[in-house]
Amino acid sequence: MKHPPRTRAFTLVELLVVIAIIGILVALLLPAVQAAREAARRMSCRNNLKQVVLAMHNYHDTFQTLPPGAIPSNRFPTDRSSWSWHVLLMPLIEQGPAHDVLQPNQPQSLLQALADPVKVSIITSPIPSFICPSDTGNHLNADRNLDPTGLNVTVSKTNYVACMGVDNSSPADGLFYFRSNHQFRDVLDGLSNTFAVGERATLPIKGTSKPGAGIWVGATGFPCAGGLPNDCTIGVYSNVSFELQTGKGIGTVPSTFASWGYSSQHPGGALFALADGSVTFVAETIESRIGNVNDPTTWGTYQKLGVRADGQVVGDY
Repeated sequence: MKHPPRTRAFTLVELLVVIAIIGILVALLLPAVQAAREAARRMSCRNNLKQVVLAMHNYHDTFQTLPPGAIPSNRFPTDRSSWSWHVLLMPLIEQGPAHDVLQPNQPQSLLQALADPVKVSIITSPIPSFICPSDTGNHLNADRNLDPTGLNVTVSKTNYVACMGVDNSSPADGLFYFRSNHQFRDVLDGLSNTFAVGERATLPIKGTSKPGAGIWVGATGFPCAGGLPNDCTIGVYSNVSFELQTGKGIGTVPSTFASWGYSSQHPGGALFALADGSVTFVAETIESRIGNVNDPTTWGTYQKLGVRADGQVVGDY
């Protein structure tokens, strides 16, 4: 009597070997997938910065000047709120209707706008061109709620802040500050050697409770709320730390007023748009130091790139 052929099944050992092989393959492929996704996010972030800096060029072509870093939003001295350069660029990045609703060139102030539901709906909405795809968290900046009047309005963040330079006084030595009014001819160091805009991440900066990201609409201070520089839409390349609690940034020195600076969730550094319209990735290992804030010869390459006319030779980066 013939017996039917027996079907051979996997033994337990063989099954465990297969599972182990699959686990090894997943472990090998997962970093590659994550790296590919980060590369795509970095490219998207680069495109955002490119769009922003080209909008600055178009603004310069139209008005014969770069947009000011911030402008007063009311003619009355008791209202110290200010609209940001982001708002002024909105018509040039396909946000014209939103710009027309906010009316930054009219007497109504930013603080008054917070009481208008139509304007608030815009101020609390994300603008993709102002947000880095690698940046984590909600599009709202919970620590920048523009709430001096009890209106409790938490506004949308931006990861791109313009360069104020090394000196945060006014006038500053960068391209953008309160009521700045610079032309490209003022950039004596060369457009390709001067930062225009850089990244600032949302995660709290190491040693502080302050999120790095700013808000694109402006500030309730003049031009920044006292002690809360994160609601500014400009940044300073001074002697501060840019290391994040769960990531890397630019610079290596203590964290005093770190929230004025630049940071990123891209591995190894951050993206910056230069005044010539190009976008470059700056490694976290760039030379960053200030011996004397009034002596450019004591600055590092990072600081020299943030100033429009220091007259110093920029090193490799």
